Amino acid sequence: GRAERERKDCDASFVFYWIAFNAAYGQQDSPWHDQERERDLYHKYLQRIIDGDWGALKTTIWPHLESPIKSLMNNEHVFQPSWRSQDQESDSQDWKQKFKESQTEMARALHQRNLALSHLCELLDRLYTLRNQLLHGGATYRGRVNRPQVEDGALIMAGLMPCFIKVMIDNPETDWGLPRYPVRPDPFPRRPSQ
Repeated sequence: GRAERERKDCDASFVFYWIAFNAAYGQQDSPWHDQERERDLYHKYLQRIIDGDWGALKTTIWPHLESPIKSLMNNEHVFQPSWRSQDQESDSQDWKQKFKESQTEMARALHQRNLALSHLCELLDRLYTLRNQLLHGGATYRGRVNRPQVEDGALIMAGLMPCFIKVMIDNPETDWGLPRYPVRPDPFPRRPSQ
């Protein structure tokens, strides 16, 4: 709800949508602070969403999200290997080739209206990089430099999250896992103010 109320503020909207997404895919038994495990968790979650109602997801993407998805996928600033190359963990030509291949594959899939799990995982990986930029201080609030990817990311999350939640509600027999931080009674209730 808060993400929807913040639609005019794409930074806040994206962050609140990511919180909702994290709550949906997060698992109580997942290890702490393991980026690869985190990716694995949301990739498995996406598979359950597709299994639950692939048609609903397609209807959400076409025509509503096709344009921001194309734009985000063409933005190297949300492609994690480009950042790794800056840290000299990999060859710059290597990431550029991977980026071009990814762009071509996603453009083909969008044009043919034939997204697979691998395409959705790639999309969420880009959004995860954007999430890291925002939450780890790599982007300035309402800054001019990162506007296109933040705006696209907020639009994409605004389209996907309601669809994901609907699929979860419509498929109660699916094991969606337990939340990482379930509600617990407060051992130290507040005292009434004096």
